[in-house]
Amino acid sequence: MYISNHVITSKHYLVLFVSAFAIGIYLATMLGIIFSLSLLALAAVIIGLVYTFLKIKGISKSKYIILSSALIIASFLGIFRIYTAEYLYKNSIREYEGKEAWVCGTITSNPQLSSNSYYYTFELDAFGINNKTDYFGTIMMYVPQNSGFNFETGDNVYAWTKIESPKDAEGTSAFDYYTHLRGKNIFLIGTSENINPLSTFPTTHPLITLKEAGVFIRSKIVNSIDSLFPNDKISAAVLKGILIGDKSGFDDNLYKKFSYAGISHIIAVSGLHISILFSFLMIFSSMFFSKRRLSFLATIPVIILFMSASSFTPSVCRASIMILIMILSTLTREEHNPVTALFIALGSIIAVAPYALFSKSLILSFTATLGIFVYYPYINGLFISLINLPKLKIHKHKIIKKPLIYLSSSFSLSFSSCIGTVYFLILFFGNISKVQFFTNLWIIPIVSVIFCLGYINCIIFYISPWLALNILKYPLQWCLDVIEFTINVFGRKDFTCIFPSELLSGNHAIVYFGIAFMIYMFLKTFNDIQTEKKIAAEEFDRLKY
Repeated sequence: MYISNHVITSKHYLVLFVSAFAIGIYLATMLGIIFSLSLLALAAVIIGLVYTFLKIKGISKSKYIILSSALIIASFLGIFRIYTAEYLYKNSIREYEGKEAWVCGTITSNPQLSSNSYYYTFELDAFGINNKTDYFGTIMMYVPQNSGFNFETGDNVYAWTKIESPKDAEGTSAFDYYTHLRGKNIFLIGTSENINPLSTFPTTHPLITLKEAGVFIRSKIVNSIDSLFPNDKISAAVLKGILIGDKSGFDDNLYKKFSYAGISHIIAVSGLHISILFSFLMIFSSMFFSKRRLSFLATIPVIILFMSASSFTPSVCRASIMILIMILSTLTREEHNPVTALFIALGSIIAVAPYALFSKSLILSFTATLGIFVYYPYINGLFISLINLPKLKIHKHKIIKKPLIYLSSSFSLSFSSCIGTVYFLILFFGNISKVQFFTNLWIIPIVSVIFCLGYINCIIFYISPWLALNILKYPLQWCLDVIEFTINVFGRKDFTCIFPSELLSGNHAIVYFGIAFMIYMFLKTFNDIQTEKKIAAEEFDRLKY
């Protein structure tokens, strides 16, 4: 008899540990450190009482007690990580709060006007405050528009800065402005009216060097795109978003068009883009290396540089870490489990930047990927079984069958991702596109082409500008025109469901996760039945002959 695999096996204990670690971070952020520790202590007491009761009854449940204890320890580590970020880290980084000092560093994000147009805002990787050159941290800088500011990404500067802790809260307590900044390990903001170029670079710290390399690559890509599309701001903005996740060229109207059309994920660099990059690198490196292992090794530094060029955003780090784990598993000939790799990536990110747990991009990237891993095999298998039904006779017509298989795979992928993200899309943005399953049928292949052609054009631009501007630019322009056509046609309110911002509550979250679990169990049961029937049929045929 066929026995289905359990959802949680011994190899998934790491998944539980990371989940408990994330719960500890969440509790410490939402409820406070003292109250969270009290809850853990209460849980530990309950577990101890249960273990004592079972022992008196002569029942041995040691492995469950050990697992429960491990999860409590993981939750405690999550709470302790918040403590280190808020208090231990504060002693070294926040001694400058409320003071004015000379700050020197490198501009690592594209300077742009704030929503009120009074200030230029950008991230500054500081490597020195006053006479101390051992300070390494990122500061969100604000420079008045009338200060004569004329710097760009990659410039080294020094500025007389008033340093403060960010106080403005926007939205809910879990997703306010302060938490958003802390998610990128930014604990200070600075305001300066006196900013000057810095000719010398006083540090060789390896992390700063890596970030500098990413900033350099990012600035070169931005400059080449601006030169390729000097009079087409929409194409330039979309291409920057697809290649490096730079959305500085987007306004509210353009954002809404992408959201209403259900394709906003293509301008937030994540798993899709990393997968395209990895596939392209493997094909390219196979031309030079006969051994597959060497091709895998050759992709590692490029992926790391891509992370840096994309500003180490949580969603990019999540996808990149998963690819690196897959490469490591292949090189060591170990079994690769995508779900475990997904949680390892999450654990690594929130261990370095605990408040990244509240990053909208990370949440959407994580839940979309988890939804695909959990639901896609079953949903796609359901469609394939329908296509292969003898009564329909579709399997006899290859011309019809192949497009149907592609459509079923694309729909299954989009639907699986939607199951994982639908609650959070409503929570964060208040709308869900009605046409996302339809528009993604051609947008995903188009983005794959744009990603490859875009980087090729950027490289060729610095080798032969004439070739990039007069020949290679046009296939790329045609693909970008398809995206622009899509958002113009489908990027309207008519094609989206609008939800009031106050609609969702904790009860809705319970209902959502309950429905998601029931869908999973239904699909899993159906798949188990089909598999059992197939095994029984094969066994019958074997015995018959």
